[in-house]
Amino acid sequence: MSAIFDYKDRERHHFWTTAPVNPLALAKQSGTPYLTGKPLMPESPMPVGEHVGKTMRQVPAEYLRWVNAQPWAAEWRHWAPVADYLERFPLPEEVKASSRVVLFVDTLTPCATSPAWRFPAFCRLYATREADEPLLHAFALGALGLQKEWYQRPGPLPHYRLSEAGQCRALGLGAELSDQAMAARHEWRKVSEPFVREMPDGSRRCTKACYADLKEATTTINERTKGRNSYRHNRPVYLRAYHCPHCGFYHLTSKP
Repeated sequence: MSAIFDYKDRERHHFWTTAPVNPLALAKQSGTPYLTGKPLMPESPMPVGEHVGKTMRQVPAEYLRWVNAQPWAAEWRHWAPVADYLERFPLPEEVKASSRVVLFVDTLTPCATSPAWRFPAFCRLYATREADEPLLHAFALGALGLQKEWYQRPGPLPHYRLSEAGQCRALGLGAELSDQAMAARHEWRKVSEPFVREMPDGSRRCTKACYADLKEATTTINERTKGRNSYRHNRPVYLRAYHCPHCGFYHLTSKP
């Protein structure tokens, strides 16, 4: 006797109860172009690049102008529908393509070969600002044929890794050469403000416990490490006081 639900029944049930796959989401996730073969219109989805899924009206005009002005864009076959769209729907004249250099390639660094990297040296292709990341990805994909998954985002300087041949091609297509010292200056250092709180008298203090002078801070250290039974279940082994340059008070820390 056959089962009530065989394999085909389960397939039909899965088909009718599962939402259809969104091709735009898949294209954006994999970094592949979403090409339909139809001419793009203002309400059509952007087929390639970082703005896949947005309508052509929503894509930043500066991005379209910059990529379309690059010499390698004419050879990027996935950009052809966008170039055709820009001919039929020109951008406003006040939209200017950025003329500043936004992409850099540093000098080659020797390295050991591995199955993941078979070249004896590498360099980094990077942008100087986080706001220029879409331009960097367009250059990497359209000019060099790199994949988005090769982008190394963690670290002080997000980059694509290039071989010596890739370095030569990137420099020939408009990237600027930088040395290691210049690359260090280009690192995306995000300086965060210390956490502060507004006091009733209008002064600003850090959110840590504040002590007016070193004597008060030392007294608290002695109480917490040696005396007062209220700290016996959570008594720190080591504490020291330091002067805070942001609020002018003393704080305690367990770090040496």
